[in-house]
Amino acid sequence: FLRAYAPDSSLLSPPPAAKPEYSDEEEDEEEETPVPVVDKATLKADPVLGKFAKMCAMGVPAAAALGKMTAEGVPVDQIAIFAVAHGMDPPGRRKSPMKRK
Repeated sequence: FLRAYAPDSSLLSPPPAAKPEYSDEEEDEEEETPVPVVDKATLKADPVLGKFAKMCAMGVPAAAALGKMTAEGVPVDQIAIFAVAHGMDPPGRRKSPMKRK
């Protein structure tokens, strides 16, 4: 009454090779432009960044000001200038690149 179970041979073959999400070639093509270093006094005079520089002067953490900037739609290049002026890494950039396999 018992029959031997023989699985389909396609189930035993290895899966097709997956394409890596990232490659070193893609990273080489992207050149990061340096972010200009601006002092905090200059930021206060800026029409867009002045609001957020004043927030930090009143005691709001710079990370919270960055979040507010993102929420209000401030361009990423201006957020990067603000971050560097406050001693933070610009958004979207890593301090040390991770090794990808």
